[in-house]
Amino acid sequence: MAPREQYDLPVMRGTAGARYRVLMARVTVYATPFCAYCVGAKRYLRRRGIPFDEVRINLMRPGARDRIQAASGGGRTFPQIVIDGDPIGGFDSLRALGRSGDLARRLGSPPAAG
Repeated sequence: MAPREQYDLPVMRGTAGARYRVLMARVTVYATPFCAYCVGAKRYLRRRGIPFDEVRINLMRPGARDRIQAASGGGRTFPQIVIDGDPIGGFDSLRALGRSGDLARRLGSPPAAG
């Protein structure tokens, strides 16, 4: 994935410990502030101790949404979750990856309860 500075967007760090960033894949959540699925995806990641960057699309400059859509593999709904540049989809896809154990493999971490 291209550096986040390319989007000229504010990025907020997730609440999970930064010490895991070296060991785990980079997770980016493109979200809107009042979206229940966005809140659910961020809660899901936090509860499992998975650090993530949040890009809030309501704070984007004009034209940036098209670049975000390209980065997320064409996704038009939110949240859009990207792991090391690989778009995985939204909250339902995130939970499915967690249940199957694929999320842990993509992150390079031991599986947590899905």
